[in-house]
Amino acid sequence: MMLWRIPLALGLFGIGVWCLLYAERVQVRITYYHESLKRTRYASQFFLRVTSVNYEMLLRFFGLILILGFFLLVVDTGMRIERLRTP
Repeated sequence: MMLWRIPLALGLFGIGVWCLLYAERVQVRITYYHESLKRTRYASQFFLRVTSVNYEMLLRFFGLILILGFFLLVVDTGMRIERLRTP
């Protein structure tokens, strides 16, 4: 019936929490890679621009959107179950 909603909700929540909790750690790794890339002579300007961007706020925003999607899915599922249960 609505069993596909359970893995979707858990996936939204899990990925959202991961984005919120590990955004800083991911940004530190990107910054470290950027600093090591600057020291090489093979670094292209494109990769230097991509790795110089601060992605932490974007990852946190994406995590927040995913968690809000999780809550919307849970509320929608609850409303559908209530609608099916009432005569």
